Amino acid sequence: MNVAEVTLGEIVERLDALERILARLSVADTTAATPDVLTRAEAARYARLSVRTLDEHVRSGAVRVAKRGNRVLIRRVDLDAFLAPAVRAC
Repeated sequence: MNVAEVTLGEIVERLDALERILARLSVADTTAATPDVLTRAEAARYARLSVRTLDEHVRSGAVRVAKRGNRVLIRRVDLDAFLAPAVRAC
């Protein structure tokens, strides 16, 4: 196929297909690389929040935590549940 024979519509379709593939790969890589239980710092980074903002959500009860000794741990599924309404609103 000659480059001159490719229409703008075909280019757009191919770019859309590539974007969908990259989006799926990005989500798969993020969840596969993220442990099931996170520290406060890890959870804040995962949610793209500051630790202080995450702590405010924990204090308000919006994010569930588990305490193990002096450590505060957050399950990824609980953090995902907290983030889900914000993602749907976008």
